Amino acid sequence: MVVAIVLVLLVLGSLLFHFLSPWYFTPIASNWQAMDDTISIT
Repeated sequence: MVVAIVLVLLVLGSLLFHFLSPWYFTPIASNWQAMDDTISIT
């Protein structure tokens, strides 16, 4: 039962963090060419 409670709290916490987080990934997602170049270099 403790494991179930911990899992529910983890899911709720991650959802809250997702919706309240100031980090947005749209600039990263729109810049695929730079990511491809970085992967090619490494």
